[in-house]
Amino acid sequence: MALAISVVALPFGRHLFVSDIVFQENEKFLLTEIKRFFVEAEVYLFMPDHAHFLLRGMSETSDVLRVMKAFKQQSGFWLSKHRHHPRP
Repeated sequence: MALAISVVALPFGRHLFVSDIVFQENEKFLLTEIKRFFVEAEVYLFMPDHAHFLLRGMSETSDVLRVMKAFKQQSGFWLSKHRHHPRP
């Protein structure tokens, strides 16, 4: 079983995860992907300018790296589509 600690960070001074809609959409993307790739989120925490994830694979077929790649792709696409650009 894999264990990964990941931090997704924005450039210094930028804030993104400050509104309910941005948090809710990103949380939904994360929870969807951990389910799809048989991964458990021990802890996840969205801060204004970064996020922390402590993920653990639940089986031999778990893929923590694919969870992170899919999450980053989905969240980036959603943010670009909804124009929720980080503010200084």
